[in-house]
Amino acid sequence: MFPSERRAISVLVPILVVVLVALANPVSGRNLERSAPAATHPTASASGSPASLSLSWSELSIPAAASPPPRIDGSMVWDSTDGYGLLFGGEYLNETTYHTVYYNDTWTYLGGHWTNVTSAHAPSERSGTSLTDDPADHEVVLFGGVNSHGRDLNDTWVWSAGTWTNVTPTGASESPPAGFWASMTYDAATSSVLLFGGINESSQYGNDTWSFKAGKWTQLFPTSLPPGRHAQEMVYDAASSEVVMFGGLGSTNYLNDTWTYRSGNWAPILGGNHPGSRVGPGIVYDTDESVVVLYGGQPAPDDYYSTWLFSGGVWAQYNLSANPPNPTNPWGQMIYDPTDHYVFLFYEEGGSGPTMETWALTISSSGPSPIQASLAADPDSISLGQGTTFVTEATGGTGTYRYAYSTLPPGCASANASSLSCTPTRTGTFVIGVNVTDTGTGHAASTTTVTVTQSTTTPPPSSNSSSSSGSPISGWEWIVLVAVLLVAALLGVVLYRRRRRPPAVTAVPSPPS
Repeated sequence: MFPSERRAISVLVPILVVVLVALANPVSGRNLERSAPAATHPTASASGSPASLSLSWSELSIPAAASPPPRIDGSMVWDSTDGYGLLFGGEYLNETTYHTVYYNDTWTYLGGHWTNVTSAHAPSERSGTSLTDDPADHEVVLFGGVNSHGRDLNDTWVWSAGTWTNVTPTGASESPPAGFWASMTYDAATSSVLLFGGINESSQYGNDTWSFKAGKWTQLFPTSLPPGRHAQEMVYDAASSEVVMFGGLGSTNYLNDTWTYRSGNWAPILGGNHPGSRVGPGIVYDTDESVVVLYGGQPAPDDYYSTWLFSGGVWAQYNLSANPPNPTNPWGQMIYDPTDHYVFLFYEEGGSGPTMETWALTISSSGPSPIQASLAADPDSISLGQGTTFVTEATGGTGTYRYAYSTLPPGCASANASSLSCTPTRTGTFVIGVNVTDTGTGHAASTTTVTVTQSTTTPPPSSNSSSSSGSPISGWEWIVLVAVLLVAALLGVVLYRRRRRPPAVTAVPSPPS
């Protein structure tokens, strides 16, 4: 072998090895996975004091035909597991016929849209029921109320994934006494639901305390108790890790005292300015600004047009220029909507109807933004049989995010992921929601829509899918192909030169002399 051939082969062999490795382990641009840097989530700082916040009420333009029928004393809560507002029951007095209607319908509120999700299997018609979110058991809990015959109820139901389930204990002593106008909220400090007072079989002004956890009711016996009452409201204050309860009607008068529940005991908030005495105000917790919000109620004291915030054991009063009119009947129909970051108020003005008022209260501060979420569908318009991907972008908060999708079209199932791909199996326009939580107390939600139409033609295969004619050649495959051709060409040159080389000349012997 000549030196030139050895040099050519010494060059060709490494190239051939690289090509063979590439052919054995093809890497295409479509399948290349790059490790993304670890996401960092800045810790959300605490919001300012109530006095440093800016408040603004605005009326929402939701047509009456697209809203639940008028009512008072319904129960509404934000379902943090399914990611929407949930309204159940209530009553309506027709002042023309003087006939009172009791409801057992169920509605969801998401992204400015109401949806009637009433089913045959549901709690019976009633008003004054207690309703609260239970994120520990991933459900909404309903207890008691009073029906159209004036009968007090003590059944327990849970709502999860669009379905009501009766979980009433079999023994009469295993539930709180039948009654209505009690107050109930989720106590995150104990990961259980807390219920207090109300009108019940034992007293018109109850002061018993109960907890509900993992399907079981347990009566609690705190050493300190608020005076008995009904029609008070309470909510969990995550910033202070305690339950806050306000007002109600006691045995002698309307009340305006504030109590907190922490470490198994009740304690009053003494001193300072308090809202006026009342029953049935709207009270919620703003998870973005970490404050308790109170508005309206009866018997309409001088400050019932004021908006009150509670934080750090102190009430702050806001007298705004624009307010929801005659807010005497919130009666539990007020929630905090983390999707649009506002307090949502749905009530009957003055209790006389026949139309409902729908208002939003936005609260903002100059502090850093809390956890935020944005949901988009890609693509957002598809034909039946095609797939789409729901992508959630979240910022802020503390630690790792957890994702829960709701109101997905048939064929799609929720998953704890920022990206969710699926193929809907039914046509229509769907409003999809995502609920994002972090390892702290951060919470955010967002919505998007996707339209699925009936396919009239077979959609062409996407650039990412294989077909009978083969997949498009990627950049890496072009490199491998060129390398193979180059090696083949170089080998051909070497072989050609070797074939064309003349035979070696040997010495011709001299003829004999």
